[in-house]
Amino acid sequence: MSYALECKAELMTIKRSNEENKALLLGMILSGAETIGERIIFSSTNEDIMNYYAFLMKRVYRLEGEVNEAMIQSKSFLKSYENHLVLSEDIFNELEIENNGVFKHEIRSNQKMASAYLCGAFLARGSVNDPNSSKYHFEITLNETHNAVFVQKLMNDYEFNAKIVKRRNKLVVYVKEAEIIVDILRLMGANKNAFHYEDIRIERDFNNSINRVINCEVANEQKSLSAAREQLRYIKYMEYNYPLEKIDPKILTLMKVRQDNPEASLVELIKILAEDYGEVISKPGLSHRFAKIKSLAVDHYNNKGKK
Repeated sequence: MSYALECKAELMTIKRSNEENKALLLGMILSGAETIGERIIFSSTNEDIMNYYAFLMKRVYRLEGEVNEAMIQSKSFLKSYENHLVLSEDIFNELEIENNGVFKHEIRSNQKMASAYLCGAFLARGSVNDPNSSKYHFEITLNETHNAVFVQKLMNDYEFNAKIVKRRNKLVVYVKEAEIIVDILRLMGANKNAFHYEDIRIERDFNNSINRVINCEVANEQKSLSAAREQLRYIKYMEYNYPLEKIDPKILTLMKVRQDNPEASLVELIKILAEDYGEVISKPGLSHRFAKIKSLAVDHYNNKGKK
């Protein structure tokens, strides 16, 4: 079972009030159903979700729809379930659905109703990536612009920073921030999976942080070794080509210390100079001396070529 289906399975176990169930049904219908006149056709490739929809319709409105099975073609053949219901005008008005899909519930002002509606939309056409995957992603796909905008506004009432993108003639309301996805799962009531998501996210982010630190240390070490090799090349040139008696004694000392410690970092060289030679120097000061060695070597080489 995918992580998204695990979340949906948890959401279908929650006990809700009759009004909350109506809000949930509204979310399912306006996300996953077609309304043709007084007929509602709800479809799903998941039999459990279809059974849950039928259960709520029967419990809340005492309606039993005709369920048909069909095969839909994609990369593989999937079984699709359709539930056909004919609603009376009273129930249509109670659900507050009109032919154009406009709804009038004051869902946004009530957190429990908002939770139920969002849960219904997610059950019908929602998905969430496994936290172990390469990307964090939560989305709900809708057919109508006004429904997508409503879901976006509903989510952003809770500062979820939801965005909308068009994908193959559908509108997708999505979130990519891991912390927000955890909050969405909690709002809907999928607490068990929210805790699981958070645990995986923390572990993953911790491991990524460790890897970044290690990579940074490796990069710094490689950079340090590359700089040391360059310093040694200039020192070797100076030894064989430059009159050493004309070199400042402190520069000579540094040349010897670097040759004796070819892989040492600047910090390590500073420590050696202090302990073995009693000389206190800063990193900028040490870098300046190496720059001086380079300058002497380059100038000598250039002047030699002119003679």
